[in-house]
Amino acid sequence: MQPDKLVSQRILADKFIPDFRMSYIVPEVEEVKVRSEIFSAHLNYIVGRYDLLPDFQNNAEQLARVDSVVHALKADSDLSITNFTISGYASPEDTYERNMLLSQRRAETFARYMEKKYGYARDRFNVQWFGEDWEGLRKAVEGSSLTDKEAVLNIIDNVGINEGREKRLMELNGGLTYRLMLREYFPPLRRNDYEVTFVSRTFNVEEAKELIKTKPKVLSLNEMYLVANTYPADSPQYREVFDIACRTFPDAEVACLNAAVGELRANRPDAALAYLEQYNESPAAMNLMGVAYAQKRDTARAKQYFNRAIQAGNADAEYNAKQLQQYIEDNL
Repeated sequence: MQPDKLVSQRILADKFIPDFRMSYIVPEVEEVKVRSEIFSAHLNYIVGRYDLLPDFQNNAEQLARVDSVVHALKADSDLSITNFTISGYASPEDTYERNMLLSQRRAETFARYMEKKYGYARDRFNVQWFGEDWEGLRKAVEGSSLTDKEAVLNIIDNVGINEGREKRLMELNGGLTYRLMLREYFPPLRRNDYEVTFVSRTFNVEEAKELIKTKPKVLSLNEMYLVANTYPADSPQYREVFDIACRTFPDAEVACLNAAVGELRANRPDAALAYLEQYNESPAAMNLMGVAYAQKRDTARAKQYFNRAIQAGNADAEYNAKQLQQYIEDNL
């Protein structure tokens, strides 16, 4: 019976399994790691005034929070604060021009407060103002259970600021809706955002391995890559580092490409596609999307992405397209 078995093995040869090229990318070394954090201070002012009164309404609580943030950053020996950006916003009541001026003066007042309080030179502060925060109001209304929510959103979206937007809002429901917004939705719009920019020092691998779980933002992508390589390649811990990198720096293409590669190597194409969707015009991302759809057995879309990547000059895609074609022909 042995010869029959050998003939059967030759007749039923193993199907071709494509070996797609998808490599991790080594991020560039970041010589100076500039980072920033944005916070909000919902300070209260007397109507029409811009004097910052520490004991007025909840200002003591808000300034205590500012104090906590700044002191924590100043006390962190791994960081050096370089500058502050103070932004002023106002709520929509009163005229547009007056609210723009109020947001400017309140931002300038807050900057002077921080300059005096923490001893930083005036040239460390960049002050900007934006007037009425309609975007913030829209977001608050959209997430609310306000009875006239759709009507409010329609007015915000379709009536210009100088074309009677606020008047139209005042007319809703006999003025009840506007009075409710004035009481509950407007106060949080009156605020100063402050962005603290700082430089983070360089960390060795052991230090980075500790910080990646607690303060990943102070690391560079290169430092994270070195942490990943302390674990076995493609292990759960290895992939987790790239997931943290992409979540920490979602606008860094290399971080999300590496996270996608990890998911593809684990044969999780849907997870990989979630990382790649915002970079679908990148040649490297298109190649990986081709691999993802090939893993999903969607050969038509896989071929489409490989071809787009080839046209964009991606060499791995050319190789992968040949692997896919051989797989398709072998399964006809």
